[in-house]
Amino acid sequence: MVRPKFKTRQIVYCFVALFKPYKFQLKNTQNLEFESIYNPSKFQVLGRRDGNVYENLFKWAKSSPLNKTDVLPSVTQYLKPMMEKARL
Repeated sequence: MVRPKFKTRQIVYCFVALFKPYKFQLKNTQNLEFESIYNPSKFQVLGRRDGNVYENLFKWAKSSPLNKTDVLPSVTQYLKPMMEKARL
């Protein structure tokens, strides 16, 4: 019987040590769209070494296309007509 040189636990610990610096970034990719996962500028605000996480997160949120208008187009397209019908 051939015994492996490394145990499975050792291999897992090596992978954990390898990916540990990226764990916060990897965790936050679960709900992102495909194009935003491959945009590295979106990850510059997460896990900052300089400690300015919230300041940079705020800057990133301000530059997001979702914040270009006060009300999202889907609200005026779908919700506003429903709310006007409910008032009648």
